Amino acid sequence: MKAAGWGDGFSVVLAGSNDRYPSDAQVTQAVGQMLARAGIRTGVQTMPAAMLFSRGAKLEFRMMLSGWVGTGEAASPLVALLATYDAKTGLGASNRGRWSNPAFDAAPGAALRTLDDTKRNGFFARAAEIAVEDMGGCRFISPSTHGRRGNPSFIMLAWMKRLWRPGSGRRNSKPFVLRHGAA
Repeated sequence: MKAAGWGDGFSVVLAGSNDRYPSDAQVTQAVGQMLARAGIRTGVQTMPAAMLFSRGAKLEFRMMLSGWVGTGEAASPLVALLATYDAKTGLGASNRGRWSNPAFDAAPGAALRTLDDTKRNGFFARAAEIAVEDMGGCRFISPSTHGRRGNPSFIMLAWMKRLWRPGSGRRNSKPFVLRHGAA
C-alpha cells in the first residue's frame, strides 16, 4: 500500500449479492478479508441481487463484487463492462466505474465491424491488453469451471470509483495482487 501512495491505507465498503450464486455472501466476506489483509479497511454489505444491481446501476457503491455471464463472444464483457458508458448507444452499460479510454473503445469498435475471425480476435486481444495496462479494474479469478475444464469463470470486482484521495490528484495506478491460499 505504501508503494502505491497509500501509506495510511483507506477504507471501503464492498457490496455483493446474497442470493445469486451459492455462497455468494460468504465469497464477498472472504474477498473483504483479503482486501483487509492487503491493508484496505473493508466493510462488507450483502443484499439481494436485484437490489445490488439496481443500486449499482445508480453508482451507489465504491466497490462491488459481481459475476458476469456473457454470450461467449469476446465482445460481450468488453463492450458491456469496459467500454466508455454511453446511454445513447448502450455501450458500457455495466461500466460501473465509468472508466474510459478512447484507445480501448476503438479496438472492440473495430472488431465489431470486422468479419475476418483472425483480425477480429486481434482487435479483441488489443482491447484486453489496453484494459490490463491501464488497470481499469481488478479481476479476481475463481478456480471454478462450472463443470467445464479449461474455462475458468471470472468474478469481477467492479471498480466503482478509481481509488483517489480528494484534492491530492494522486490515483492508485500501481497494481497489487491478492492471493487466496498457497501461491
